[in-house]
Amino acid sequence: MKRRNLMQAAAAAAVAILGAPAMAQGGWPERPIVWVSVSAPGGNSDVVSRVITQKLSERLKVPVLVENKPGASGGIASAFVAKAPPDGYTVLAGSIASHAIYPLIGKVAFDPLRDFVPIMVLGTNANVLVVPVTSPYKTVQDVLAAARATPGAVAYGSPGIGSTQHMSGELLQKLAGVKLTHVPNVRGSVITDVMAGHIPMTFDGPSLLPHVTGGRLRALAVTSRKRLPQLPDVPTMEEAGVAGFEVSSWQALYAPAGTPKGIVDKLNQEVAAVLTAPEVVARFQQMGLTTAPMTPAEFAAFQRAEIAKWSAVVRDSRMQPE
Repeated sequence: MKRRNLMQAAAAAAVAILGAPAMAQGGWPERPIVWVSVSAPGGNSDVVSRVITQKLSERLKVPVLVENKPGASGGIASAFVAKAPPDGYTVLAGSIASHAIYPLIGKVAFDPLRDFVPIMVLGTNANVLVVPVTSPYKTVQDVLAAARATPGAVAYGSPGIGSTQHMSGELLQKLAGVKLTHVPNVRGSVITDVMAGHIPMTFDGPSLLPHVTGGRLRALAVTSRKRLPQLPDVPTMEEAGVAGFEVSSWQALYAPAGTPKGIVDKLNQEVAAVLTAPEVVARFQQMGLTTAPMTPAEFAAFQRAEIAKWSAVVRDSRMQPE
């Protein structure tokens, strides 16, 4: 009888131990969450992250702490989170560069699909094709006419290889059948160089809007499917005559692969609630960002479609890392 009782006690203890992770998961979160951003403080991803985490902390009743790990087009932050414990206490604010474009160009220490669980797209923004106000180019067709007349004579600037600004130019070449010259300006300000006339044009995001509305840059087109509320008189690239052109930069939330579904679903629901809060929507609109909450499955399908889209552009352009 004593032996049987000991065996029963041991079995009960084993069940209790095996059940502990499930109980811990059910109580998530019980301590601070580290939210890793791919950008430096003040960068677009950092600003978006801090707007969201402030509200998310209130909803989850634990601190959600932003940790910046910039560099390598988001590769440093992504590699760090890919190796983190899959317990819901370390998440990544990644981007189109880290999880759809740069892994197609250069070697990275993670797999953007295998090593992560997609949670939610945090925000999207269009780029705007701009030229100096002194430029002879008044329309996209003016640019294309010049590029066809002298292939390679028209240059465009970007922050670097694999940026959405760079990819916008590559897509324009592919769809319009023209040859442009890419100027990767990784150490300076592309917008400043365009305003000064050193670079003929560039594609860029919300940061250039004040220069357009202030009369320092001329906007020729936006890269989104619809016109921007901030620039209602500026056509889309498709309206400007480049069929099928659409580029949207995006930021998104990921967890390490193996994170329990219950935690992923909880994060998805809570972040969606933050993104639809009126004050957050208004703040993002001021920044030129659009929010459109997705389920994890919808986001996974979206990411795969983005990778397929940019794979073709990278392949056709024979793009190489810097």
